[in-house]
Amino acid sequence: MSSVRQGYEYILVSRPEPSVVLVTLNRPQALNALCAGLLKELHSALEEADQDDSVGAMVVTGSTKAFAGA
Repeated sequence: MSSVRQGYEYILVSRPEPSVVLVTLNRPQALNALCAGLLKELHSALEEADQDDSVGAMVVTGSTKAFAGA
């Protein structure tokens, strides 16, 4: 996963350090409320990171005001 996959609608994925994957929930208008699309993208990004032997840590965070609304 040396290159970060782009094209997600509800999350942002970055590599702030070579062994760290940072996934940011990105639905600020809904206070990052969980929806089927967000959960699908989150699962996909974390699964991809899990398959990469260079990843030592995965961090999930929220954007702006809230981590995740319910």
